[in-house]
Amino acid sequence: MAQLSIAPSDRASDGMSPDELGRTIVRTLSIPEISGLRSRLIPEHTICGSEATDDGEVIVSGIADAVAYDAEGHIEVIVDWKSDVDIDAKRLNSYRGQLNAYVRQTGARNAFLVLMTTGTVMAV
Repeated sequence: MAQLSIAPSDRASDGMSPDELGRTIVRTLSIPEISGLRSRLIPEHTICGSEATDDGEVIVSGIADAVAYDAEGHIEVIVDWKSDVDIDAKRLNSYRGQLNAYVRQTGARNAFLVLMTTGTVMAV
């Protein structure tokens, strides 16, 4: 926060609250679908590839928030953390689309969209 010149706030509704951030992270890492993966999660994994569409080739390039590999060295799970406090259907569908593109590129068996504020995990 200091590097961003953001003053901490005691209340999340008034600004960035270190206490609320910490509680959100602890809650998120305790979600059963996530806690079981924690020891295998690799953060900030680059995803690259391409897809053929009716309109031509589409290049896919991004960074998955976290991935977990299986015993054979293949990406088994992709995790996308979202901290939105209030999320609408349009944004949620955009997030799902991005995660689905990552799944198509990696062949991952599972992908989780994790809404950290509510503690909701959506399998994609």
